[in-house]
Amino acid sequence: MDSKTLERIFDPSSQRRKSERAPASIGLVYGIIKGHGGYIDVESEEGKGTTFRIYLPATRKKIEKSVKSPNAILKGTETILIIDDEDLVLDVGQKFLAFMGYQVLTARNGEEAIEIFRTYRRKIALVILDLIMPKMRRRCFLTG
Repeated sequence: MDSKTLERIFDPSSQRRKSERAPASIGLVYGIIKGHGGYIDVESEEGKGTTFRIYLPATRKKIEKSVKSPNAILKGTETILIIDDEDLVLDVGQKFLAFMGYQVLTARNGEEAIEIFRTYRRKIALVILDLIMPKMRRRCFLTG
């Protein structure tokens, strides 16, 4: 739309001609959004198009005081198998989970993961894995 139309897009008193292609209900929409504490951002370039961005508040509820978290972090004891071909992911995951009390097993590829899983199958409570693994060839180690 041209700059003149854009300037008065939300003006309820302006009478638009049908050829301007701006619907008369835009003023109504604008009123509803403003009534809910929101606003509309409009970008338009003649011959290219118009973008309306509508922003509304997430809630009208007052912010409550934060709930105190327990002083001690709950720790786990289960065994977790992490499978990833990136050393950084394995290292960070292993250190974090071990800090949280978990027993951590790691594998760098599919073949290694299958062997570890077969050995510790009854002990492993959770498997965290990269979906695309080298040396995997579409085999599912969880059922094998």
